[in-house]
Amino acid sequence: MEDDDLEGWTKFCEVMKPAGRDPDAVVTYGPGLPTEESLRLLGDIRGKRILELGCGAIQAGISFVAGGATCVAVDPVPAHVEEAGELSELHGLKLEMRQQEELADLAFLRPDTVDLALTIWALAFVEDPGRVIRAVHRTLRPGAPLYISIPHPALAMRDGGSYFDVDHVSHNTPLGVLDHHLITLGLLHRELTRASFRLDAIYEPEPDARVLEGERAKWGAELDRIPFSLIVRARKEGS
Repeated sequence: MEDDDLEGWTKFCEVMKPAGRDPDAVVTYGPGLPTEESLRLLGDIRGKRILELGCGAIQAGISFVAGGATCVAVDPVPAHVEEAGELSELHGLKLEMRQQEELADLAFLRPDTVDLALTIWALAFVEDPGRVIRAVHRTLRPGAPLYISIPHPALAMRDGGSYFDVDHVSHNTPLGVLDHHLITLGLLHRELTRASFRLDAIYEPEPDARVLEGERAKWGAELDRIPFSLIVRARKEGS
């Protein structure tokens, strides 16, 4: 990641980081959204090998291992990987963690050895998301799914921006202005198709009513009328 993107990713991880040392072992797809416990997008993960790109506070990885999977977690920020190691040790769970400056650098993984890949908002801080998607394709077994959660393109209009500005977009967060790359659904579909993925599911979850009031105070009243995350599932085709 470039320095500006790295700063944006670090800010996002701080926003999403649970309070205290207990990371709450759940998969959270974006600010104020229901967790995997409610959405149930991933299915049965027992015995699967999962790749998470952009592990942040590692709550997803801990959830995977606690659910009977193995997990390889990759993040560009050394402090994230260090904290992930501390938390996984605290919980008595074994995760494989890698600090990789570029999320597309997955040569350490053999081809066709991953059963499921997941990335939550990290692609929005990568200048070339297509390169990451192509790298993930090599690691997945044929037919295996890739789940991508990104800031919903509608967020581009939240602070007066344009949906068609495919370079950068900014919006206010509890930590100030968060700058990231705007990835539209059309752009995402194009990159997935080029990498020989088949897009087979699109999700736009409504905010979790249990946390809506608290999150609205941080993110603004738009949280209950503008989707914050776009989630897609794509499956690897070919070898």
